[in-house]
Amino acid sequence: MTRMEPKEPKDTSRFDGLSFEVAKIIRDPEFQKTVEIFRTNQTIFRVIKGLGFSLALISGLFGYFLKANSEADDRKAAAITNVINEKKEWVRRVSIGIMDVRRTRFLIKYDCDHNKPISLYEQGIKRFLARDRLIESFNGIHEIFDDQVFQTMLQFTAFDETIRDVCAENAPDDDAWLAISRKANQQMKASIKADRDKLEKLGTGILSDIL
Repeated sequence: MTRMEPKEPKDTSRFDGLSFEVAKIIRDPEFQKTVEIFRTNQTIFRVIKGLGFSLALISGLFGYFLKANSEADDRKAAAITNVINEKKEWVRRVSIGIMDVRRTRFLIKYDCDHNKPISLYEQGIKRFLARDRLIESFNGIHEIFDDQVFQTMLQFTAFDETIRDVCAENAPDDDAWLAISRKANQQMKASIKADRDKLEKLGTGILSDIL
């Protein structure tokens, strides 16, 4: 019976574990020459090492810049959103005040059209109270909107006050009140839209001006 001699274990190669293609490239004499150049030339090695450090530093600073810019944009976005919500609440309050004035005028005119007119004194009291509620609704509005909105609201109340009798034959109809209220509404919507445009621009960030 022939005795089987144990095979000598192969030397473990430093390239074991690498794919055939990668190991082939590393074993290539030309590649080894290039590696040897970097090993022996300390200047090149230091340059590459320094370059790598610089790239890492730049990458870190760039990441920090992105994070800081994002956090700043988040704070700006939150502030603008709060302003928009506050303006929307002003729009709601003013709209209720305007509708109160128009409703008061309509009900007085309705009574007149159905032969149930009230005295000019009663008419004046009801309309004054409606105007007073409207003034309360937009008092301080210039602090959140521009002065144009405030002036338009003053124009609305002044116009209503000039009409002594809404039941008179030459009295303007509701379209006259509606025209001024629409003007105020458009001004407020334009202001809110401008804020929303600012909010959208924050989405692009500062980098859009750089890249």
